Amino acid sequence: SPEVFTTLFEVVSIGDFGQENDLIEATHMQSTAKEFIYGLPEGVEIPVVVNYVPTNAQQVAVLAAQAAKTTKNWKLVMPTLGGGGLTWSFTALIKGWKSPYSPNEVVRMTFNLKISGSITGPV
Repeated sequence: SPEVFTTLFEVVSIGDFGQENDLIEATHMQSTAKEFIYGLPEGVEIPVVVNYVPTNAQQVAVLAAQAAKTTKNWKLVMPTLGGGGLTWSFTALIKGWKSPYSPNEVVRMTFNLKISGSITGPV
């Protein structure tokens, strides 16, 4: 059966999303300057900021996955003009989380996701 995804509760912002190719130096004795070839692509680390709600099941599950060192499958849906959206799918580790605290502000938490493997979706 198809995997079911749940929206992460009270997301405030999502940092840069994407991937970069490694560059492998391929300079040889006849080169007149450094030469490079593409290596494997690597997904970036994505900070996801939420309004922290300690009783929210989705946020608790993300914290539990980080503590258990398990990877999760994710979908990122970016709305587009006219409706619908662009969807990317990827697997990520929850590398860590941070939560600064001020007594007169909303408590926010940042989850840092590290993409593991390929990203599928619009190009």
